[in-house]
Order: sequence, then structure tokens, then C-alpha cells
Amino acid sequence: MSAENTKLHFAEICECIWNKIQGQKKLDKKTAASMRQFVANFTMVAWNACIAQKTFADVKKFLNKFADENFDGDPCALLPLLDAAELKWREYRNDKNIIASAEVKTVNGKPQVIAYLKDESPEISSAFKPFHDLMQSPEVQERLKNTPPEKLEEEIGKIVAEYNASLPPPVPFTIDDDDDEEDWDSDYMPISPEDLEYAYEYTLSDVSIKDKTEMLSEFLKYHRFLAPLCKDMKQQFENSERNGGSVADLILSVLAVVSRDIELPICDNSILDDFREEAKGLTTDFLTDIDDFQDSLTGYSEMFLLDFIADKVAGFNLETKQLKKTLNTLFAWGLLIEKERLIQSGDFDDFQQEESYDFDKNNLRIFQLHVKLRGFRVSVDILVREDSTFEELHNLINTLFQRDDDHLYRFECEDGCTAVRDEMDIDDDEQLAGECYIGHHLSEDCGAYYLFDYGDEWEHDITVKKIMPADTKEKYPKVLKIKGVLPEQYPG
Repeated sequence: MSAENTKLHFAEICECIWNKIQGQKKLDKKTAASMRQFVANFTMVAWNACIAQKTFADVKKFLNKFADENFDGDPCALLPLLDAAELKWREYRNDKNIIASAEVKTVNGKPQVIAYLKDESPEISSAFKPFHDLMQSPEVQERLKNTPPEKLEEEIGKIVAEYNASLPPPVPFTIDDDDDEEDWDSDYMPISPEDLEYAYEYTLSDVSIKDKTEMLSEFLKYHRFLAPLCKDMKQQFENSERNGGSVADLILSVLAVVSRDIELPICDNSILDDFREEAKGLTTDFLTDIDDFQDSLTGYSEMFLLDFIADKVAGFNLETKQLKKTLNTLFAWGLLIEKERLIQSGDFDDFQQEESYDFDKNNLRIFQLHVKLRGFRVSVDILVREDSTFEELHNLINTLFQRDDDHLYRFECEDGCTAVRDEMDIDDDEQLAGECYIGHHLSEDCGAYYLFDYGDEWEHDITVKKIMPADTKEKYPKVLKIKGVLPEQYPG
């Protein structure tokens, strides 16, 4: 692989990671400049880890340990590392050139990542000089001299990782109110954690119980679905100081932040039903595995709002049943807020990609699917409802094959539809797996190809064996048969 190709590949990954961060949060110019350099540094660590480690599972273990040791597992560090590694492993696994340093320069008026390989001696800039001095130091030169040739790349990767560990932690996402809005492509800006935390603390300490009760009572007239969570609001407010807050305080603080720039619609349970299933999935992820929950949030513009809700509710010491009910309702409310903010900012295109639900719940069809794992004598036969999304189908198949669900995936249907997991992985002619239904794209004459994990590439062929009316006495999905010995996801 030529040096120029390596530099191009590295820059492409950096740009993908940067676009994802920028899509999640509006940054002022100073913070954006700092974050670009951190993206370059993190991508360099991830790139070299992919070269040094034998399997992608080893890469993830290395990066998780790196983030834990150097950034206390902060998602602001871990997620870019894992995203960059997955892109490197998936797209450029055969590129074995080590990245010795990376810096951000302004080229033709635009910031651009410049990568340097281990054998290069570029003109030293202020950003590159510390690493260059480290590499030229007697200690490192002696270390490399005593390293066997077959271990040289691995040793350089360790040195790069150690250097990055000495860098300051990522700059937190902040908002500069003096920023010129014309510098940004859109007026839409996700809610910030700083705004939410400030509003919450202010609600707890600076607003009287009388005023809070009056404000929340008025609000609940128009959002009746939240009333069951606030039926004892006065008592909640009275106990807030001792308990560190309450659901009622949480609702008021979120309302204070949201109402500054959008007008919430009058809505009841019927409107919220559109978001309940999605909210239920988020609740399940949060209660079972916090990592799954954080992964689930990456597709939402209001990820900080949903994360904030989960964090606060978890601290209220609610019984399990009440905890689930509270999270389900508040997550659904958060999803409603996200949709309204996108609509009112004129940035609603992503939601319009979602297919309309046009199934008759009283007359559903059931699909009998045969899922064959390529390269193995393993298959499963299942029954699923036609209104199941491809995301739900993925969750079912992955559970049956006993895999960790922390990778990208895609369904390529024979009718031309391609459904993917992550909105950052989506192209113009593709859809999110959670927003398109198997009943729209599969038939007895039309199957699908399912790829899980772009690194290890578990490939499956899905065929429709039969389509039949739903049996009201049965519960779906239903597993009919599992044939063969399931392979280990991470053998050895």
C-alpha cells in the first residue's frame, strides 16, 4: 500500500468521525479546532491498534483499556476510538502502514488532517514537534533498536498509544452564545448537557414549591400522559432536596430548556403511541446493559436529553416496575421532543425516510423465514410478523446465534432495499433498519442478504418459506428450528 493511499485512507476515516461528532453537537470555533486534533489523535491510535492486534475483538479490548486508563472510559474518547477502528478494520484492513503522527492544517481555507508515516521527516509544526521529539529521543531510539524486526510495527504502535495517553483529555462539548449563527449549516442544535444540568439545579434550588406546582399543573393539562408520573408532585417537590431531585423536577427542567426555542404540541397517549415501542427498547437497553444503551443513543439528535433523563431517573431509587414505567414514558416524550425540534427547525428529512406503518393489526401476515449462515452448516427457521422492522429481525437472529450486538450490520433485499443500523453508515438510497418493515420488502419470491459485523463478516441468506395469516393464539416471533452447531463469535 503506497504512502499516499494510506494518508488518503486515514484522512477519510478522520472526516467520517468528525462528521459524526459535528452532527451530534454544535461546537464553537475554538472547541471545533481542538476536537479536530483530538479526532486525528484518536484515529491514529485506532489505526495502529488495528495493525498491531490480530483480531478485531483484540482491537476493541485494547481501545477499551486505553480509554479506561487514560480517560476514565469517557464516551467522548471511547466512541471515536471504536468508530475509527471499525472503519479501518472494515475498509482498509490490508493497509499496514503505521501512522507516526497526525496534525490538522488549513489547506485552501479548510481544515484538513495530514498524516505522517514512521519513515517520513516532515517540516516540524508546533502540533507535530512534541511527538517528533519523543520519537527522536535516545530512550525511544534505543527501544526501537532493541526491538526485533517482526515486532517493530507493534512496538511503534505502543509508543504512539503512550504518547496519546499523555495528551490532555478531550475538550467537552460547549456552546459559545456569541457564535455567529451564519457559520453553521443549520439553525437546528441538539439540547446540550450543560443547559439541562443548569436548568435542573436551578429548578431544585431557586424555584419555590408553590411556583413549581402551579407551573407543572398547567403544563400537565396539555401533556396528560405525564400526569401519572406527577400525581404526587407536591410531595415530590418537598422531598427533592433530601432525595437529590424528583421526576417532577426533571420534567420541569426539561420543559424549561425545550420551551426556549420550540413550541411543544398539545398531545395525549394516542400521539405518544408512535414512540412507545422505540422508548421501550431504550429502556430495556438501559436496564440490561449501559453500553447497549449508549450505542442505541448514537442515532438520535437529542442523545444528551435521553442520556440526561436516564441518568436522573436512575438516581431516584424507584422500584423496578415504576422505574420501567417512568423511563418508558419519559423516553417517549424525549423522542417526541426530538421530532418536534426537527420539524420546527425545518430539518425533518431524516424522519421522512421512515416508512409509513400501513399494516392491519387485526389481519397481520406471518412470514416463515429460513436464515442460513454462509460457510457453516447452521441455520434457523423462525416466524415473524410482517410489521417487524429489520432492526427487530436483526435482534432476533443475533440472539439466536448468541452474539454480542456491538457491530454494524446491513440487510440487502432482493427488491433493492438496503437497511442499515447506523445513520452514519447510511447512503442516499438506504434506510435505517428500525424504520422499514419486512412486510414491505420480503416475499416468497424476494429474500435478503444479511451481513453482521463488517470486520468478521458473518454472512447470511434469508429466504421466505411461507406466508400465512397470524394465529391469534400464538405469540410472535417464534423459533421453529435451530440446525447445526453455532460457531463462536470470537473463537480463541
